[in-house]
Amino acid sequence: MYFEKDLIGLILARGGSKRLPRKNILILGDHPLIAYPIMESKKILNKVYVSTDDEEISDISKSYGAEVIIRPKELASDFSTDLDSFKHFIDETLFSGDILQLRATTPLVKFDILENIIDFFQKNKNICTSLRTGHETSESVYKFFIKKDIFWSGIIDNKNNIEFYNNPSQLLPKTYCPNGYADIIKTSIIKNNLLHGARILSYETEFAPEVDTPLDFEFLKFYFNKYYV
Repeated sequence: MYFEKDLIGLILARGGSKRLPRKNILILGDHPLIAYPIMESKKILNKVYVSTDDEEISDISKSYGAEVIIRPKELASDFSTDLDSFKHFIDETLFSGDILQLRATTPLVKFDILENIIDFFQKNKNICTSLRTGHETSESVYKFFIKKDIFWSGIIDNKNNIEFYNNPSQLLPKTYCPNGYADIIKTSIIKNNLLHGARILSYETEFAPEVDTPLDFEFLKFYFNKYYV
C-alpha cells in the first residue's frame, strides 16, 4: 500500500455529458464504469477520491469505497478544465503529495499495471514534472490532416516540397495517443498553474479503450466481453 500523505488516487467525474449522457456510471458487466478504477486502485492505494458535482455519482463512488469531494457546478461545465478541478481538490483537502489520476471513461485498468506505473514514476520523480500514459497509434499522425477552410492540410507543414503524409509509414516517427489509463500529477507543479509541466514522463500501455460517445461504449462492451469476461 502507498501511504496517503505521499500518493492518493483521484477521479474527476462530472454529471453532465452531452454526447453520452451519464457516461461515468453506465453499466459494464456487473458494475458502473466508475467502479472499475476505484476497485483496482483501492488494491494499492490507501485513499481514492472522486471529485463530482453529481449526487448519484457521489453515492455510487462511496459504495465502492471512494471518498467524495463535492465540486461546484461552475467547475463541472463543458468548458471546465482539469487544472481548475485539481486546484479545487487541493484547496479542499490541503493535500500536497502526488496524485494518481484515473478516469471512469478509461475503466479497464489493472492494479498490477497501476503499480508498475507508480514505481516507474517514483524511480524518475526527480527528473520529470508529471507522468502520462499512452498507446501507439495504429498509424502515425504525420499522415493525418487538419482542415483549413475547404482544404486539407498536413499536420506537418510541407517543407522543401516534401509531403510528409505521403511518406511510407516506416519513414515516419511512431506516435502515441494519451489514453488516460493513469496519469500522475505533482501538486507542486499545479501551484505553478500547470497540470503536466514541460517534462512529461512517458509510460506506454497496451491499447486502452476510452468512452466519449455511444459508439465508444458499444466498442467497450465488445472489448470487455472478449478480453475481460
